[in-house]
Amino acid sequence: MPTIQPTSTEPLSAAIAALIDIGGHLSQIVTHMNAAPPRRGPSGQAVVPIPDMLGGLLADTLEPVAATSSPETIATVTAFLEQVRKTMADDIFLVPHEHSHPRPNRAARRRRGA
Repeated sequence: MPTIQPTSTEPLSAAIAALIDIGGHLSQIVTHMNAAPPRRGPSGQAVVPIPDMLGGLLADTLEPVAATSSPETIATVTAFLEQVRKTMADDIFLVPHEHSHPRPNRAARRRRGA
């Protein structure tokens, strides 16, 4: 059962809820992989880069799901996800957080005798 519920019965709402849910799971997996002690081969390169490791893990895990879906359905979902990725990359920007209330400098106040 998804942890994020659609906000309406529209198909896009269900797709957004699924994307948020999947993104959360992927974020947890990648965070866990990043926390592992680095393993290096003789050349100094990571033994298996995270994208490769994650790709293999997902391929093994999703094989049974793919077996129950037609190649056309998988191609349609893939095309939709590629459009979503491109649109998000083009239209969503991360900006620095603004701090509306700077933290008080207690040491400076003590020096001033306040």
